[in-house]
Amino acid sequence: MEPMKYELTNITQYYNGVALRRIRALRDSELSGFKRGDIGGWIQTTDNLSQEGECWIHHDARVLGKCPSYWRLPYFRLRRNKWKCQSFWL
Repeated sequence: MEPMKYELTNITQYYNGVALRRIRALRDSELSGFKRGDIGGWIQTTDNLSQEGECWIHHDARVLGKCPSYWRLPYFRLRRNKWKCQSFWL
C-alpha cells in the first residue's frame, strides 16, 4: 500500500457557499511536480482527490461536488483551472 499522498489543512475558504480545504503533500511526486510539504489547491472532500497515484491539484485550483471519474487516472493535474491528463491539457 502506498503512503498517503496528501492531508487536509485547517485552511478553509468558501466558494459559492461551499467550504473548501487546502491540501498539503505528504510525499514527493516527480511526475506531477509536487514535493512533501507543498501546499496544493482546494477540495471539498477527500472524494475529490484519490490518495493513490500521482494526481495533484496545484495552486488555487478548486475541486468540489462529485468526483470526476478521471481523478482515478495514474497521472492527472489540475493547475490554474485547466485539466492535464497524461500530457494533454483538457
